[in-house]
Amino acid sequence: MGTSIRPTSPRGRLYEVLKARKVEFRFFHAVTRLGLDAKDRRVVEIEVVPQIGQAAMGYEPLIDVGGLPCWPNEPIWDRLDGGKQLREVGADFEGNPNPLDRKATRLRLGTEFDQVVLAIPVGALAPLCGELMERDERFRRGIESAKTVRTQAFQLWLKKSSEQLGWAYGENSVTGCYVEPLDTYCDMTHLIPHELWDRGASVRSIAYFCGVLDDRPGEGADDARRRVRANAVEFLNRDSGVLWPRASKRAGAFDWGVLADPAGARGEKRLESQYWRANVSAWERYVLTPAGLVNERLPSNDSGFDNLVLAGDWTKNGIDGGCVEAAVTSGMQAAGKLTGLKRPITGQSPRWLQPAPGQLPAYVEYGGRATAPGPFLSLKGRLRSFLLEGERTRIEDLVRRTLDEPAGPEVAYRAIGSNVLLMVGGFERVSSMASPFDRWGSVSEIMAAFWVPVIAGRDLGETFLAERLGLAAPYVFVDNPMSYLGGRETYGYAKTMGRFDPPDGIGERQRMEAFGGDFGRDEGAAWRLFLEISADGKKGSASERADSLDGPEALVRQLAPQALERNAKGEVVLPGVRLAASLLDDMLEGRIRQVFLKQFRDAAQGTRACYQSVVEAPIELKRVSLRRSSRDWDVMIRPLDSHPIGQEMGVTSQRAILALDGELDMVVETGVEIGRVAASASPVTVVEGPPHRSAADSIVELIRSMAGRISCELPGLGRFRWW
Repeated sequence: MGTSIRPTSPRGRLYEVLKARKVEFRFFHAVTRLGLDAKDRRVVEIEVVPQIGQAAMGYEPLIDVGGLPCWPNEPIWDRLDGGKQLREVGADFEGNPNPLDRKATRLRLGTEFDQVVLAIPVGALAPLCGELMERDERFRRGIESAKTVRTQAFQLWLKKSSEQLGWAYGENSVTGCYVEPLDTYCDMTHLIPHELWDRGASVRSIAYFCGVLDDRPGEGADDARRRVRANAVEFLNRDSGVLWPRASKRAGAFDWGVLADPAGARGEKRLESQYWRANVSAWERYVLTPAGLVNERLPSNDSGFDNLVLAGDWTKNGIDGGCVEAAVTSGMQAAGKLTGLKRPITGQSPRWLQPAPGQLPAYVEYGGRATAPGPFLSLKGRLRSFLLEGERTRIEDLVRRTLDEPAGPEVAYRAIGSNVLLMVGGFERVSSMASPFDRWGSVSEIMAAFWVPVIAGRDLGETFLAERLGLAAPYVFVDNPMSYLGGRETYGYAKTMGRFDPPDGIGERQRMEAFGGDFGRDEGAAWRLFLEISADGKKGSASERADSLDGPEALVRQLAPQALERNAKGEVVLPGVRLAASLLDDMLEGRIRQVFLKQFRDAAQGTRACYQSVVEAPIELKRVSLRRSSRDWDVMIRPLDSHPIGQEMGVTSQRAILALDGELDMVVETGVEIGRVAASASPVTVVEGPPHRSAADSIVELIRSMAGRISCELPGLGRFRWW
């Protein structure tokens, strides 16, 4: 690189901040083992190799480049005692944790450390974490399922600008998937003002190239680096002409004279003034994100061990890809776990990516009229409700996946507790209140629904400001196709069909079949028993009370009793949650919202949604009468792969905590979209021609025309690959 020094990432600034806060750094130490307590889930020992002993004491790692603190690509040898000799023997402290064969020291819990932040790249963790992997199956899968690759890169400093080289696009650009094995190009010219070059160097542009370096058995770091140099030469001579048409000689080979070289070498030797690298050690390998393995990643704030948090782009952090943004997000999550502070972390949720909705087309009414628009009036409801215990973490994860992330950046959703409300019964009359559908009659509906109370509001960091109470229903079963189709299409109810015995859903013994089954090549879907509810004992045995609970407040007190105790400002302050006074008024007056994830599977990309939105539909309770049941009730749930309620909510067979018999009338208002994503339509191609030409003729001509255009473009692309 001549007299140039490369500025690096924000690590330098972070180091300076931490050093100013009296954080002690000990460089040139390699962790070789984490040891667990024999009885509990704490890390109690850390074995560390002091790679160069006292020679590293007081080492200052940064170089000042024009006022910018920079981290060099190798140790600053003259700042180390014996550094000259270490450099001459080729000591590689990254490729070999113990190049001088030094004895490891042992750090102990309570003496040298209390908490552990494991920020070592995942490719190097298996040899260090054997005890953790043996103790915890999830931890083992998180490490063993991680896929990493070696990488290669070279960087060029050029005497001509990108435009002078023939680059047809802006400087602020990245090119990917070009040619293997160096398929990525990035214009880094913006770094020139931060670099120290002699005036005679005349650097006008900077280019970075990188790609995967395939594994080769027995290939060491030196051989790999020589291979990277050979790959760089081959790329410049063979492939750079497509990117830089004016950087080639007449014969097509690369013009080495465009490289900046203070030494004044000629031809290919000018490459010696540039920089290339092979990242081959376990610490340097790049982590991939293979399809289907994201959920195997370990969360930064949930390692499975009491005093261990994780940090790095290999964790499950929301971005889940190999990049500095993922590493920073992971570090912030780990810090939140250690400090107990809850602050918004941009990037851990994809909500901010949601685009704004466009204008809606008119709904085309045709065929079998099985759906209608809201609002809907539901009358003469008779329901039996059971308060069940679920698993808090599973419910929180379900709410995050189905509501919080799809809702976008403006609204956040949180689950309340671990209780689930199962409601079984039906309404005698359900009808649309929108004209002219209000004259079409009504339908009776029998249903079984599992409801989860949620709050919607804003994440203020340490406090969540709850503005609305909602009820989410991840599982709803109905007895007729009109309720099934209309609920799904209009609001996004997660409705499926059910068969009820007795037919009205109410009785001392209630059974419901769902259409589904277990997954397997030899399995088949059918009506299968899913839910069975039975009364235990005689009336009055469970409780001598059969209290009458009238009004909306009664329902709120059963779902969230702590939500009714206000402070002086009329608010409720729970741990980490502040309920606005308007929310409480809404609850007590019977204004509660149902919350749904409305989505449609895309026809072409079946694992994608062509439309997705969180929908809130306010419900107005016209009449509510609840009575505590004097019986104990057992709720039996038969597990089915098609309806994984245990996996998603932690709800299993149990005796109900509370049972209520109720009657109610209500209005389900029109829904409100909270964050919406819809696939934009592809441009319509209009093929003009004489009226007598058939559509098939036009399509053939269109394909022929497109093929002609593609064939004209291919020669300009040089080497390419069909995937």
